Amino acid sequence: MDKRGRSDAETFIGLIVFVFIVVTLSSAGLFTSIFNAFSTSTFGGFGTLLAGGFILLIIATLFERIMNK
Repeated sequence: MDKRGRSDAETFIGLIVFVFIVVTLSSAGLFTSIFNAFSTSTFGGFGTLLAGGFILLIIATLFERIMNK
């Protein structure tokens, strides 16, 4: 049990759903298109770092939403 009163099984199912969503989005090419849009822009190398941070932010937000249900 975690501090929100969920069982370990519920937490585990949340993680599985989260991984499934991330894999689906990356196979759909969403992250790649975001990455390409940033890295080919005027930012150059900084744009690549920005895109990586943006993708991590999306993943972290999804994870937080799923784990807070």
